[in-house]
Amino acid sequence: MRSSVVSLTCATGALVMVLSCAARAAAEDGTCCDTSEESKSEETKSAAPDVGVAGAGGDARAEAAFPPVPNLLRPTGLADADSYTDAFRVLSYESSCSRFFGGPRLALTVLNGLAARLRERPLGQGVVGIRMSGGYDIYHDGATDRTYRLFKEAFINSDGPFLMRVRISQTARLRVGRFEAETRQAKVLLLLHEMGHLVSAPDGKSWLLPDDGGDAAQSERNTRTIESQCLKQLLALGA
Repeated sequence: MRSSVVSLTCATGALVMVLSCAARAAAEDGTCCDTSEESKSEETKSAAPDVGVAGAGGDARAEAAFPPVPNLLRPTGLADADSYTDAFRVLSYESSCSRFFGGPRLALTVLNGLAARLRERPLGQGVVGIRMSGGYDIYHDGATDRTYRLFKEAFINSDGPFLMRVRISQTARLRVGRFEAETRQAKVLLLLHEMGHLVSAPDGKSWLLPDDGGDAAQSERNTRTIESQCLKQLLALGA
């Protein structure tokens, strides 16, 4: 079965790093997702990856065939292969973290889609770690009856705290949740935060995380939500 893809235009909030001393001043560079009628393009259907259905041959029962867990992507071309591998590890088994995203198979499907589109781009020195914007496609996952979206533009800020520690003063250091910027845990938490904007909530009426561009307080709340579901798995990554 092919899933339909609905193309929309939207700019999700840039994921900002939260300053230990001044969270609210952090998000001036972000733009929240605009879901007004004016921002939506015409709905179009196009070919999309087969998701949610696996055929069964011979006498096998169709209901016994479940879509396999996605494989690791090849590191070539990925914006940050090490962080992607860490995130894949976190989501690859049953846990509170993977269940938050609809289970390991759906979580890894979305992670692979995001990682394949992520690129590095200078977005200015400061607190922006990752930004997704522009049009996006909506996919329906038949196995879980959930939807997810993938943005056409997704960038890691090459001048931001995902790739380097940015000091705002002699005493302040950027953090993602409880983790210092550029640590393995912080980078994975950034990726999981972005995924929260991509996967639909169980009721299908919203996304797991509300848009937070331009709203540092909401961005921090969203990060705390992910952290509450995934802290054990993040800590297991080590230093």
